[in-house]
Amino acid sequence: MSLELQYRKLWLVIGWLIVIAINVGSLYPYVPERIMSGGLDKVWHSGSYALLMLWFCMLYDGVRRRILIGIGWALMGLMIEVLQGFSIIRTFDLLDFAADVIGISIGGVLMLTPLSRMLLWLESKMRVR
Repeated sequence: MSLELQYRKLWLVIGWLIVIAINVGSLYPYVPERIMSGGLDKVWHSGSYALLMLWFCMLYDGVRRRILIGIGWALMGLMIEVLQGFSIIRTFDLLDFAADVIGISIGGVLMLTPLSRMLLWLESKMRVR
């Protein structure tokens, strides 16, 4: 667990709001056609899961813990696809799941960049002087 973060609870709440947004957005029956056309939905999948992975990896230290976080998000993505398969409007799409896993991988790689310290940077800007 990253103990350096002063506003850790706030970042966790925001992270879980991202999780809720992904789940609601993935299971909501109506999706504007412009979001789904031309493979753009795969970009949404990858981007959402990259953000999710990066966000929670900034909150939790350790390679093993971060691998478990990635596995958890992959299982969530798979579960969403299965639930979509039971929907009248949505469908199970293995390529959507693949885009989720690619996004999770991208988020993990982004932890090797300066973006991994984004929350610390934000906190430095939030401090009252």
